[in-house]
Amino acid sequence: MPNFPFPIANTAIASTTMRVRCEAVDGIARTHLAEIDRKIGDLSALRTELGHVIGSCRHGTVADCKIIETLGPRAEV
Repeated sequence: MPNFPFPIANTAIASTTMRVRCEAVDGIARTHLAEIDRKIGDLSALRTELGHVIGSCRHGTVADCKIIETLGPRAEV
């Protein structure tokens, strides 16, 4: 049995009856696509923010670094 790089294909192929409706596979694929789109959106927003932070760098000391301030852990209040 082939091993596809996508779990959705392996699930459909591994079905013992091979009677999985295409609609079920389509639904799983659409769910994965939505998750990919969400992750791309998150990465795009992170890229934009990081670009802004890099642009605001004043080349001072690490203690005053906006990049570390932005990306570092938040202090508990």
